[in-house]
Amino acid sequence: MAAATGAVRGLLCTGCNAALGHFGDREDSLLAAVDYLRRAAATPTAAKPQTTRLRLIDPAPGGRLNRTVRFRGATTVRVDGYLVSIEAGETRTVVSTSGEYEIIQPKTT
Repeated sequence: MAAATGAVRGLLCTGCNAALGHFGDREDSLLAAVDYLRRAAATPTAAKPQTTRLRLIDPAPGGRLNRTVRFRGATTVRVDGYLVSIEAGETRTVVSTSGEYEIIQPKTT
């Protein structure tokens, strides 16, 4: 329903109807929002590296607690002498008797 006149706007979804109401049914406000969206779309943004997770699990029953280590982006780590490559956004679970890890290299993609 249009705020100023009380008239029914026509067939709009609930979200669109609410958005028009939030803009006060003002064309200048809507055009300013469109201008903002166009400028934002034209501005390149740097992609944030995805969080990568390494989950270390102790094989011994009743051993130390499992732990999860987080990295930014892809990386390679050494766990108990083995190299483990983890891609950006991936979670790798590794059984480790020591629970220790060493970062070999953060991968650049």
